Amino acid sequence: MDRTLRQFEIGVFNKTVREKVASGEELRGLDRQWADVHWVKMRASSKDRAQRQAEAKYPPENGYVI
Repeated sequence: MDRTLRQFEIGVFNKTVREKVASGEELRGLDRQWADVHWVKMRASSKDRAQRQAEAKYPPENGYVI
């Protein structure tokens, strides 16, 4: 099995922040910039591993969409 790490670029935003910004609600905790897509780089051996790493760093249960 090939364990060479490749670089993946993954788009992440926060759905909760996006909804609050759109409705004009007050934000607490996260910067309003999370309403926009942030492109983050992940090094992993496969696309699936990069996805899992991104989900660990940006948990969907906290509103992040990858």
